[in-house]
Amino acid sequence: PPIVITNHRERGERRRTMDLETQNRSRPAVSNPYQGSSSLLPANHPLNIAYRLGFIALSIYGLHKLNVYNTVLRSPKVNHAFFQAAMALTVAGLGLKSYIEMYEGYIRKQTINYKNYRQTTHAMMAIIFLSNILYHAALWPAFGAGKTIVIVNFLVGFGILLQFSLLVPTYVQNVVAFVLLTFFVQEYQ
Repeated sequence: PPIVITNHRERGERRRTMDLETQNRSRPAVSNPYQGSSSLLPANHPLNIAYRLGFIALSIYGLHKLNVYNTVLRSPKVNHAFFQAAMALTVAGLGLKSYIEMYEGYIRKQTINYKNYRQTTHAMMAIIFLSNILYHAALWPAFGAGKTIVIVNFLVGFGILLQFSLLVPTYVQNVVAFVLLTFFVQEYQ
């Protein structure tokens, strides 16, 4: 049914009817920062790139200061069974992400969105959730609760993964993730 909008003016009441689709096309209900609004900087603006690179650099520095890499590789306090399970889920998530983006998106020219790939989205959300829990369980004995939350959620999740995903195209993300995961799996024994 059409929406009826009433405008009250001095001369009386005037009614006009707008179709819901027309109203949604003319003005989005929520401002999407990725649509290139005039009040926001475009995604490839040098300030946005510097902002993202700054977060990545600060996160890598934080991981270095907390000695995360050496602790994960050599500490007996890290629960290595949980860490290996989390790594396996991470590899599965990367494989699913690569398949959907590269094969379905680029080769088959399908539109990748929630409506078209509901089950895949839910599977990916489950993989991310379970791997996050397993990384927390693996690192908790070595770093404690507070540092583990900072490491997994903020330094790695927000500081590196999210910023990198917003900075580079998907085909670069998949190649870099594959190379880094292969390197880390070889180092981690």
